[in-house]
Amino acid sequence: MGLKKISYIFTFAVLSFTLSSFVMTNAYADPAYVTTIGETGVTGSDNDHLSYPDGIAVDSADNIYVADIFNYRIQIFNAAGLWQSTIGETGV
Repeated sequence: MGLKKISYIFTFAVLSFTLSSFVMTNAYADPAYVTTIGETGVTGSDNDHLSYPDGIAVDSADNIYVADIFNYRIQIFNAAGLWQSTIGETGV
């Protein structure tokens, strides 16, 4: 996978972070639309769970990049919140 330019992070607003998930909305396009990534209250290392998400970015294709701190990886999700790819490895 090549490098991707990250853009317009400010079009999204993070509504809440927990130790296992985050909720975000596209505040400009549709403020009523909310995407939840991860499972609130349940940490884990598979592709459906996060362990201390601590940062997000969105690229020009609306892919969502999540820094999954305690799993030592970056998870990539599409705009609907479905897992697409992982950068790094859990536990490495």
